[in-house]
Amino acid sequence: DDPRWYDKQAEAVVKFWQTGELPDDDLHLEALLVDVECDLLRAHKRGKDVAEPMALLHRLAHAGGDEGEELLARLSAMAVAGQLA
Repeated sequence: DDPRWYDKQAEAVVKFWQTGELPDDDLHLEALLVDVECDLLRAHKRGKDVAEPMALLHRLAHAGGDEGEELLARLSAMAVAGQLA
């Protein structure tokens, strides 16, 4: 119910799409990943092939430690390169 949370989340989403920057806060990161997945599903509905980023998100959901960090970096790079939506 705190509007500041939503403002911070909106900023995190914009930063991610513009620069690939990920939020430091775990809750904002999880919300961002859900947002990315929803965007990918909408892109799929429009006929875009989203198999690679969806597979990355699936792997990320089950990864931890160094592998998780590597996958997050790859997701960020894909965002900056315009390969997600």
